[in-house]
Amino acid sequence: MKTVKDIQEIILDQFRKTNSRAGHIVMMRVFHFSVIPKLNPKEQDLFQEAANDLINQGILEYEKSSPECLRLTDKGFENLYNVVSEHEEQPTEKKAFDTTNNIKMNNPFTILKEAIDKVPFVKYALGIAGIAAAVAIIRSFGINNSSVPIISILVMLGFMVLLFIFSTLTKSKERPLKIAGYVLVYTTVLITCISSVLLATSVFFDIPKPIVEYGIFIDDSQDPLPSNIDDRLVKEAYGELDATVRNILSPFSILYENTCFDQNYQQDSACDAEKFAKDFNFAIAELEGNRFISQLDSIDFRQNPIYPDVHPNAFWWEIFSENAIRNQSKVNELWNKYKEYYTDDTKIKINSLLNDDFFKMRLTDLKTLIEANDHIESYYISYAFIKGPDEGKMYKDFLKKLKELKIEIDKNASH
Repeated sequence: MKTVKDIQEIILDQFRKTNSRAGHIVMMRVFHFSVIPKLNPKEQDLFQEAANDLINQGILEYEKSSPECLRLTDKGFENLYNVVSEHEEQPTEKKAFDTTNNIKMNNPFTILKEAIDKVPFVKYALGIAGIAAAVAIIRSFGINNSSVPIISILVMLGFMVLLFIFSTLTKSKERPLKIAGYVLVYTTVLITCISSVLLATSVFFDIPKPIVEYGIFIDDSQDPLPSNIDDRLVKEAYGELDATVRNILSPFSILYENTCFDQNYQQDSACDAEKFAKDFNFAIAELEGNRFISQLDSIDFRQNPIYPDVHPNAFWWEIFSENAIRNQSKVNELWNKYKEYYTDDTKIKINSLLNDDFFKMRLTDLKTLIEANDHIESYYISYAFIKGPDEGKMYKDFLKKLKELKIEIDKNASH
């Protein structure tokens, strides 16, 4: 949870990123589209307080006139970069010392070598490492049950003891040790033979118990998610992913409403904006429908939405582009934060969306597209979405991937 001071630093960072000087501005649109959406609801409530405090300190000035912005004052410029430099200063010698130590301490072989030099008996740790390697080999056969590591280690320890005894028997001439060795060897052989017989009868004749009742050969990978994963975190992971997928459709929702009303605000009876906002499948079906697609020939990317009011004012291409950039970053963030809580199918659908050409390139790079076609008097949305060599295939594939991901989310959200 960020404090007011943390949020103030985030605000000032917007000025640092552009190497701002006294009198330079950052438009409020930047904060509305790029900063505030990244904060959680409680932090968003603190944003206004943080901004007002900076204004009261005389570091920033708020200008309501077009464009609505925050302006850096002389006092703000004096303090803007000094704070950063104080944080960045570190003694050179301490850095070198820390770096050297980190290199040494991050190398497990170096640590093991130094430990063996100090305490010779630590060399038997190499034997434990060998056991762990043997366990990894056993697990590579596809047996993922949680009991396998314990069983494997016990078996390997038993074989290690036998190996030690056999090697000792070949060298020792002491009678007591030979007798103890022979007893252990014959006992081990007898136990192995009995266990093999019981294992065979258990597999083929369910005697003394069916093999499945032991739980050794049950493959845990059949479950969509490991049973030890916190259900609360799974719901949180899918909940945030669901909200992000819905946010991706936000500009399409605004566009849909604009196609539902004419310039006199008379609603088209074929539209249902309320259902569009609530029913994801209905929204996708409407975006694929001929009525909506035909309306794209009349909406210029360089115009502002007519209905509803969008704050701050922005052109269509800005709304779509900034939304795509922000949500692509959010999906990547969720991937890094929750990937262990998503099923394999969900991961496939997420990667498919992140690598979608329409989402990754067309929407995020609309500015370049608009500038390249500056000579065209009206650059309609249909030019970027539907018309062209692919005849809208990219657009339709994008909607299909969104729908598939939403189905996957709904299937797993109640895990």
